Amino acid sequence: MSSVMCVGIATLDHIFQVESFTEQEHKTRATMYESVGGGMAANAAVAIVRAGGRAILSTNLGDDLTGSVILEELRTDYVDISQVNIVNGVASPVASVLINNKGERQIVSHIPRTLFERNWPLPKLPSDCSAVMVDTRWPSGACAALSAARKQDIPGVVDLEIVDNEDVGPILLQASHVVAPRESLEILTGVDNPVVALRKLTEITNAHVSVTLGSEGVIWLEGNTLQKLPAVQIDALDTVGAGDVFHGILAKELGEGRDFRGAATEANLVAALKCTKKGGRRSVPNLAQINAFKVKLGSKESN
Repeated sequence: MSSVMCVGIATLDHIFQVESFTEQEHKTRATMYESVGGGMAANAAVAIVRAGGRAILSTNLGDDLTGSVILEELRTDYVDISQVNIVNGVASPVASVLINNKGERQIVSHIPRTLFERNWPLPKLPSDCSAVMVDTRWPSGACAALSAARKQDIPGVVDLEIVDNEDVGPILLQASHVVAPRESLEILTGVDNPVVALRKLTEITNAHVSVTLGSEGVIWLEGNTLQKLPAVQIDALDTVGAGDVFHGILAKELGEGRDFRGAATEANLVAALKCTKKGGRRSVPNLAQINAFKVKLGSKESN
């Protein structure tokens, strides 16, 4: 079985369920709390393995208790962690995630710059690698993996989630597929209309470009033609990590030879299923759950 290389960030998420978000300064009681592994590349790797694939994670962690917990969870999910770098004297990434009763989220994260700005060992693709999926948190690692993917003529998928004014130009030049959340696409292009912004993105990358629109689905360009895939209709309870799942499954499916619509359809379905349960990464579905969900959706369509 071939494998997917996932490059980027792994975190420990502290998840709090609250009734609603507030901008006022006062204490809020959470109705639920749990601690679980997170991070875009790490969640993508877990999603791939649970869906029946193989995944290698390349990231950097500190030599602390948080890093140990992150690694143990990844081992439990059978993610290959042989390319995780342990950095002495640096804290591992953490995030505080608030989820309201609508399934919406607010995230505060701490990622020491030292982890991703120094020259740690870069990802090395195995000969059986079928695809690469990267986030933007480790630019040199992402570029190395995407460059190797181009040489091996396999898909190189970028999760273009931008938090700060990151220089993503080198990453865009190496990618075969760029998938951006609506907010990040607006930050990058300065355009709030996702269709116009998507067309503007083609001016700075030769990659296949698409944008995820949450409950409105996914849009992308095939040449100059706009394509759309509607979202799967669900009652969302927890959207934490849904985009990560989408990107991981998309890379897996592209690596198996599916065209973008077919790969995005599968990724859309798995990400939607993840949102129907609470628990961050714990609600990422396995293959049996995915197949059962497909049967359920099929029976609804036939009625």
